[in-house]
Amino acid sequence: MLKIKSLSLRIIVFVSLLIPCRGFAAPQELAPGVYFRLNESSCNNGWIIFDDYVLVIDANFPDHADQVIADIRKTTDKPIRFVFDTHHHGDHVLGNGVFTRAGATIVAQRHCAEKLLDPLFQQDYGDYVKNKPDYQNLGMTTAGLVFDDKLIFDDGVHRVELLYFGHAHTKGDAVAYLPKEKILFTGDLCVNGVFNYLGESITKNWIEILGEVQELDVETIAPGHGQLAGKDLLETQKQYFILLHEQVQKSVDQGKSLEETIKSIDIPLYKQWTGVEPRPANIEHVYKEITGLITPLELLELDLDVGPSPTKNTPGWTPPNKILVRGIDADKIRALKLVAPNVEFVKADSNREVLEKIADVDGMLGFIDEEQFKAAKKLRWVHSIMAGVNGYLFPEFVNSDVVLTNARGMHGAPIADHVIGMTLMFSKGLAVHYKQQILNPRFRQVPNYKLTELSGKTMLILGLGGIGRQVAQRAAGFDMRILAIDPKKMDKPAYVRHIGAPDELDALLPEADYIVSCVPLTEHTYKYINRQRFAIMKPNVIFINIGRGQTVDQEALIEALQSGQIAGAGLDVADPEPLPSDHPLWKMENVIITPHMSGRTVEKDVRVWYLFRENVRRFVNGEPLLNVVNKSAGY
Repeated sequence: MLKIKSLSLRIIVFVSLLIPCRGFAAPQELAPGVYFRLNESSCNNGWIIFDDYVLVIDANFPDHADQVIADIRKTTDKPIRFVFDTHHHGDHVLGNGVFTRAGATIVAQRHCAEKLLDPLFQQDYGDYVKNKPDYQNLGMTTAGLVFDDKLIFDDGVHRVELLYFGHAHTKGDAVAYLPKEKILFTGDLCVNGVFNYLGESITKNWIEILGEVQELDVETIAPGHGQLAGKDLLETQKQYFILLHEQVQKSVDQGKSLEETIKSIDIPLYKQWTGVEPRPANIEHVYKEITGLITPLELLELDLDVGPSPTKNTPGWTPPNKILVRGIDADKIRALKLVAPNVEFVKADSNREVLEKIADVDGMLGFIDEEQFKAAKKLRWVHSIMAGVNGYLFPEFVNSDVVLTNARGMHGAPIADHVIGMTLMFSKGLAVHYKQQILNPRFRQVPNYKLTELSGKTMLILGLGGIGRQVAQRAAGFDMRILAIDPKKMDKPAYVRHIGAPDELDALLPEADYIVSCVPLTEHTYKYINRQRFAIMKPNVIFINIGRGQTVDQEALIEALQSGQIAGAGLDVADPEPLPSDHPLWKMENVIITPHMSGRTVEKDVRVWYLFRENVRRFVNGEPLLNVVNKSAGY
C-alpha cells in the first residue's frame, strides 16, 4: 500500500518541543460542561462532560496527560470513557496509555488508527519516557473505537460529531464539532500562530477542506495549538496556504530554485498573524508538492502497491543516468528534470529512434518490442502508460530482471463511471428511448421495456482491483448488494457483501442481476465466461465487460443474447477489436457497445502523468516503484 513519504516519526513526535515552553493555562469553560485547556508547550486539550461520562479531545504527551486528568477532576468526578485523537502525531497521542489506564477507550479516524499501529510508535514512546519511570510500562495504546467519516456522541444535552473531511495536515485528521454550542475543536487542521507543521500534509487539499469546514455553523474555534479564536481563524489559516501556494507556483513557473523560492516569499498576512515570516520548511514543502518531489494526493488516494523492485539497499544498485521517453513533450521533460536533475532524458518519437537510442538507457517510458529489448544493454525498468501489458510479455522480457510497471488503478474512476452509466442505460431504458427520440420521436414509453430500480439488486464484480473497487463503491451508493470474485486475499471493504475465490464463480453467477467483468487477460481468464457460465446466469441478467474482449467466448455471448438466456450486454471491449462493421453484435437491440474508451478522460491523463513522474523520482532515488507487474502472472 502506498504511503506518503515523510520524515521520521521521531521528528514528528517532538515537533511541539521546538516551540518555546510557556506552560499551560487554567481550563476555560466555553459552555456548560465544555472545557478548553491551553497548553503552549504541547497540544491543547478539551473535554465534554456528558450525563455519565467524559469525552476528552487529544491525549497529549504522557506527563501532560496526567495533568489534564487532574484538571478534569477539578470539573467533574464522572469517569473518562473516551479520548479522541484528532490525528496521529506524538504530542496528541503518546498519552493514550495514561488515559486507558484510567479506563478510557481511544477513538480515532481509521487512517489515524492505522498509523497508531506502526511499530515505530512504540519505539518513539520508549524514547520519550526513558527518563520518566512512571510511564515506562504503559506502552503506546492504539484505538479501540474507529470510524470512517462520522461518529456521534449524544446524550440529549450535549452532541459531539467527530467528522473526517480528508487528507489535510495528515491523512487521518478529524475534528470535534459541537453544533448546539457552535464550538469546533480542530486539532492541527487549524492552529493559531506559528504552529503549522506540514511534514505529512497535502496543502492543496488542506485548502479545500478548510473551505468545507467553514460551512459548519461555528462561532468558537478551539485549535490544536494556540489561543481560542472566532470562526475567522479558519479563513486566516486557509488564506495563508492559498497565498503560499500562489507565490511558490509563480516562483516555480519562473524556473527558480528552492533556495531562490524561499527568499522570494513575502506574505504580510502571515507576519501580521504570527509575528514572524513563514518557516522555510513550510515553503520547501509546498515547493515539493508543486514540483512532484512529494507523492501527489491523486496517487495517495489510490493506495497503490509499492514494489517489489530493486532499491538503493539492493547490492549492486547504482543511480540511473539515462531514461528514454516516448510520447511526452518538452514541458513534461522539464518537469521530470525537477525530480531527477542528474538524469538525461532521451526523447524518441518512432520505433526506429527507440532502436537507435536504447542501448545505454537505464529506464524507459512506452512500449518495447523484442528487437528493441535485445538492443537495450543496460535496461532496468520499463513503464507502461496502459493497464494491460500483454504486448510486453514476450519470453525474453518476462524471464529478465527488468522491472515492468503499469498504469493500473489510473483508469478506475472513469471506467467505474462508465459501468454505472451502462447499468443505468439498461435499468432506466435510456438507450432504447434515445433511439426512439432519433428514429421515431414520440413522447411515450417504449412498449414492453421493463424499467427497474438498482436499489436491492445484486452486482457481481469479477476482479476487485483498482477498477473493481471503484465500481463497487459507486454501485453501493445506489444501495446495490455487492459480491465479488478475486484470486487475491484481501480485507473486505464495508461496501462489499462477500469476496469469493475464483472457484466460487459458478456458485455466485446465478445470484447476480448485473455482472461486471474487470479481469485482465491471462491464461486463466481466456474465454472464462463461456457457454456453460452464460447458461447458469439469471435470464434477466445484464453482462458488462470493461476488462478484455478475449476473456469472453463471444459466440457464446451472441447465442445467449439471441436466445434470451441473458437480458443484455454492455461492451467496452470486444474480440476482435475493432469490431467489424458487419458483426451481429452491432445489430442487437439489447447490446450497448463503446469503442474501448471507458478509461479515456482528461483527469485520467493527469494521474497517468503523475504516476510516471513519481516512479521516475523513486527510480533515481532508489525507492520501491509503484504498480510493479508480476510478469509471470501477466498483471
